[in-house]
Amino acid sequence: MEQAQYKTAGELIDSGPMTALQWLVISICFVIVAIDGFDTAVIGFVAPKIAAEWSLPAANLGAVFGGALFGSIVGSAIFGPVCDVIGRKRTLVIATVMFGLLTILAGFTNTLYQLIAVRFLAGIGLGGVLPCAIALTSEFAPARRRSSLVNAMFCGFTLGAATSGFIAAWLIPAHGWRMVFVIGGMLPIVFGLIAAFALPESLSFLAAKGGREPEIRRMVARIARGRVAADWLPIAEPAAHGAPASELFAARPVGGTLLLWLSAFCGLLSIYMLNSWMPLLLTNQGYSISTASRIGAMFQVGGTLGAIFLGYLMDRFRPNRVIAGASVLASLFLFAIGWFSHQPVLLGLVLFCAGVCIPGAQVGSSAYAASWYPTRVRATGISWMSGMGRIGSVIGSMGGGALVGIGLGIGGIFGLLAIPMTVAGLAMGLHERIKLRRERD
Repeated sequence: MEQAQYKTAGELIDSGPMTALQWLVISICFVIVAIDGFDTAVIGFVAPKIAAEWSLPAANLGAVFGGALFGSIVGSAIFGPVCDVIGRKRTLVIATVMFGLLTILAGFTNTLYQLIAVRFLAGIGLGGVLPCAIALTSEFAPARRRSSLVNAMFCGFTLGAATSGFIAAWLIPAHGWRMVFVIGGMLPIVFGLIAAFALPESLSFLAAKGGREPEIRRMVARIARGRVAADWLPIAEPAAHGAPASELFAARPVGGTLLLWLSAFCGLLSIYMLNSWMPLLLTNQGYSISTASRIGAMFQVGGTLGAIFLGYLMDRFRPNRVIAGASVLASLFLFAIGWFSHQPVLLGLVLFCAGVCIPGAQVGSSAYAASWYPTRVRATGISWMSGMGRIGSVIGSMGGGALVGIGLGIGGIFGLLAIPMTVAGLAMGLHERIKLRRERD
């Protein structure tokens, strides 16, 4: 076989077919992210049982929900730079095992404040999982399929969140709410240990750090399949000259980073307001709990399919334009929720379309950020963007209550969400201009 000439690890991966090693990386990341999604969502099913057992007012449950969210903001700020210093694999394992141990500990708490503190600490681990998984998947995926594969991996989160209700419904009656935390903590520990032994480090990261040539050659042999010489080593991207946090703004235009943050903030604000307040607002419209659950589920179904569909489009067209178009289109569907709020079939269809656009665009933004930032600050860029988005998620969860309190109905609240989604679309559209200017320079 004629041996081609490549310079970087990215060129080698981009030029060949997907190998078993690359599929292994994506599969392990998918499962770990699914467990992340399960742990994030299952608290909604456990909290009412905790409130009943501990005689807590319903208002106190907000602090339980918020504990992990605030922790994830801190985790995003911490683990991104750590990931760019010590590696994607090592950081992913640490974050996964950390939130697993603390989730088990949550099952042994006996007071509200203990539970809030443990959920906050577990949230720090949760905040480190997604950025590491996205960075690792991105660096093992060929450019021609990168958005599709990163988005598909991210769907693990939705799958885990969707199954949390079924698992909780089975475990809680038989074994109590504490067992949900115990099982939910054992799973990430098991798969974190599997990742420690089976998951390879990013080839691009190893090349950038240097000093691990035997490991690089073994991985190249599994990916290249004879397309390069046995002694071939990839040329490293420029190394970071300072801390990843400071390098983040030196590696790419500051305006581009700020626009990505704005897009993530607006997107997660909208998603969490929809997820948090849709059931209540639908029941206020006169729908039964079961009907409201079925209608609301269409948003989640749309989000899963939207991530895959938009990932496909992003690999074939300019990803900025795909994300921007989906975000602006989402604003129209948000307005339509009020128009069809009394027509369950059409409302479910509108929510499905909104799910395709809003969560789909949010997942696509993370995949796009992975390609925007260079290897030396990729995890920092993704995680800090995620942290800004999680701030939006807190505001969305809490802001919905304020809007309900002043008497806004379903049409008014979700009509207002058209504003941040339009802003998110404009931010990604402006990012297109920054990217094109940089490509010309």
